Amino acid sequence: MWTSCVDQGYLSLTAHYIDDDWNLHAKILNFYHLEPSHDAFNMHGKLLEFIKEWEITKKVFTITLDNARCNDNIQDLLAASIKVHSPLHRNGKFIHVRCGAHVLNLIVLAALKLVDGGVGKIKKLVTYIGCSERRIMKFEESVIASGLDSSKGLYMECPTRWNSTFKMLCRALYFRDAFKSTSLSSRYDITFPPLPSDEEWFRINKICAFSKPFDEITTLMSGRKYPNSNLYLKCVWKIECLLLQYGSCDDEFLRVMAQKMKFVRYCFTELDVIAAVINSNLVKEELYKLFEEYVKLDPSVNVNSQPTPAQDELPGFAAFANYEHRVSNTQLDLYLDEARVDHMLELDILKWWKENEKRYPVVATMAKDILAILVTTVASESAFSMGSRLITKWRTSLKPETADALLTTRTWLYGFEVKEETNENILLDGFEYQFSTMRVHDDVSDDAYDGDEDNDHVNEEDEEAFLLEMMA
Repeated sequence: MWTSCVDQGYLSLTAHYIDDDWNLHAKILNFYHLEPSHDAFNMHGKLLEFIKEWEITKKVFTITLDNARCNDNIQDLLAASIKVHSPLHRNGKFIHVRCGAHVLNLIVLAALKLVDGGVGKIKKLVTYIGCSERRIMKFEESVIASGLDSSKGLYMECPTRWNSTFKMLCRALYFRDAFKSTSLSSRYDITFPPLPSDEEWFRINKICAFSKPFDEITTLMSGRKYPNSNLYLKCVWKIECLLLQYGSCDDEFLRVMAQKMKFVRYCFTELDVIAAVINSNLVKEELYKLFEEYVKLDPSVNVNSQPTPAQDELPGFAAFANYEHRVSNTQLDLYLDEARVDHMLELDILKWWKENEKRYPVVATMAKDILAILVTTVASESAFSMGSRLITKWRTSLKPETADALLTTRTWLYGFEVKEETNENILLDGFEYQFSTMRVHDDVSDDAYDGDEDNDHVNEEDEEAFLLEMMA
């Protein structure tokens, strides 16, 4: 769910699939204005309605949701409703996928609380500098005087994305001298926020170094152009190894941070990721059971029982059919017996399966479904980011049906590549004085505003220009 600037709740449904040429696709199917109340029952009902409208009830393999409390209930209701129309693989055991980025967000936020004071001060500094063009220019002068790169910018954190806090802190560290210089030149300005203390800067430096690997993992898990379900276990295991490493290091501050994040084990308990590494037989058993279900669904595999002698007009053919069936059941064994690819190499997993699909047809069908699983809700969040550009205080009268049509059509034609991927959360982008745009946090210039704050409408020329922008 996403709430617009006029307190309208929007529900986003995206579909992820791999086509016959082994290309990964992500499409927004619906961007719907959901009337209150936004409880599990209502959201389940609307999502089920969308799934039926798109006639994909029999194609649902997993559903990725964030970690909002009501989503457990939504998942249970959806699984029960979908099973009425079509059986789910392993009776729906794998249907609920929790957003890995949200889980990681909870983990790292626990450690960031250790530098709450410093984070708060930096946030106030960034806000102060970015609230007027004069202050931006003054800060740029301090940046140049300090011999720093003025092409870099300051970041403002997004409360729901821990790595935006990480980026904000890293940039603040880089501009530490510029902040100090600006503070001295603004000493008569009583509104200038206090700078972090030396101890706070020291802790911020520590936590930035500590958080860098977690930022890389978040970025890897949030990719949309490549499958990430095959990378998930590796990412989670890397997190565990990092925590073990920091938890036993000599630096007391790093040890405390690692201890704060130890509840990673509890966050991932349901996924049994760590247990799966220790006892791979659990995974192998589930894999074979899943494979058997796909064998039954594959029309190319003969699963008929052997005919009786009276019906057998071709002696020996039944034995061959049974042999063919046994061979099909060993596809998974043959695949598992393949020489392992070095995990340090960059493997194009979709290209590999495209080249080996005919060798393991049933396993390849499984792989298409499994590799299409998204381990984060980044696609839906991208829809919400585009929604925030679409529904602003200048376009509050835009009909929900129009917003739905614009966003869904935009992603079907051009994908998720939008401008905010480079400018999102950047308050000062290279100090190029794009203040009018940055101030309102969207891509609409001040020229689009007619000066009447009570007027929520845009004229026809503005609307036409906007539609062209969205479709470009």
